[in-house]
Amino acid sequence: MALTPGSKVYEVNRDRTISLLVIGEESLREGFHVIGAHIDSPRLELKNRSLYADSEIALFQTNYHGGLKYHQWTNLPLALMGRIDRKDGSTVPVSVGLEPDEPVFMIAELSPPVDRSRNSQTLGSYLEPEDMDPIAGHVPALDGGGAVAEILEYLDAGLGVTRANLVSAELSLAPAGIPRDLGFDRGLIAAYGQDDRLASYVAMYAIAQLDRPAKTAMAFLVDNEEVGNRNNTGAINRRMPRAGLARGLDQNLQTMQD
Repeated sequence: MALTPGSKVYEVNRDRTISLLVIGEESLREGFHVIGAHIDSPRLELKNRSLYADSEIALFQTNYHGGLKYHQWTNLPLALMGRIDRKDGSTVPVSVGLEPDEPVFMIAELSPPVDRSRNSQTLGSYLEPEDMDPIAGHVPALDGGGAVAEILEYLDAGLGVTRANLVSAELSLAPAGIPRDLGFDRGLIAAYGQDDRLASYVAMYAIAQLDRPAKTAMAFLVDNEEVGNRNNTGAINRRMPRAGLARGLDQNLQTMQD
């Protein structure tokens, strides 16, 4: 890859982090400009063995990603998004709950008449992480199986996915509401993850507008900031770029020096 001033390149790390660069006039030894932002937001992630039954109701077993206020996630329509990787290497994209005709999922709260004994508890003790398991289904299978069996039949018929495939799935639950203008003056936006999306969009838009900057410019958009970046797709990762991009940067550096 020959990189010359004005070249625009990008590199994706595991489908979760993207680095976008516009090569500048000056040598990289003179420094370069970087703007960073993150593309993840607080969410509920499904565990590898995510489906189980309790009181004849099928539930998703979850982990929380980022700083959640648990009480804000109950009785809230949730959408399921992500991907399921099959053993044959194929990937099934999943998006359920964002369209008006699609079902949603929900962490059901107790009704007020049976919840009075908990009113004196603090918010920190009222709901625990283990309480954050949304309802995935309720109707039992026609063959006499429970609600979990019915969901597995749906996944098999609709997506060609088995229970074993769920072990390698990466699925998350997030608020299903559409973005809305907020206030009579429409001066604010009410949307899930708006702060992170806005910062990432502005960074990506800005890097796309550059032509031939004096210094090389880079927009670095990372995943997993909500959990401290401590993994191979966060800002602290030590992963080197692909060999092709690394060689291209070396060639560009040498060309500028010459």
